[in-house]
Amino acid sequence: MEFELISFEDTKSLIHEILDDIPPKDYNLTPNEIFFLLEEAGKIIESKRIPYWEDFETGNKDFSTEEILAQIKINLETEEAVIIISDECFKEQKAYKVSGEKLVEFAETMYPSLHDMDLIQPLDLIFIQPSDKTISMIHHEGLIIEY
Repeated sequence: MEFELISFEDTKSLIHEILDDIPPKDYNLTPNEIFFLLEEAGKIIESKRIPYWEDFETGNKDFSTEEILAQIKINLETEEAVIIISDECFKEQKAYKVSGEKLVEFAETMYPSLHDMDLIQPLDLIFIQPSDKTISMIHHEGLIIEY
């Protein structure tokens, strides 16, 4: 399975392109900080709660990769790139880049072999699809925030 690692700086450049060159500002690649960046730029943000997230946090429910990815706007039927930022990415300051059609495979096979854990956790996750100008974030409190 092929994937690339891209720097956080290159990831931020993609976010700036998606947001039509918002004024430069220092921010971290977390849902909270990107949310405030979107809000300051006057962008329309959609948000919704993930049902049963509290049960997931306490280990009383599992979500499959498909169940979570079905709730966000990332196109899984394209060869176009998706950038993935998980909490584990902060160690090396690099995000993952994989085609949309390979995202489920990456999440279920490559990510667990790289980090000894599933991608879908009750933690922050960010998915960026530059071709569709989409940013989908899963906040660790069970909220999906999208632009």
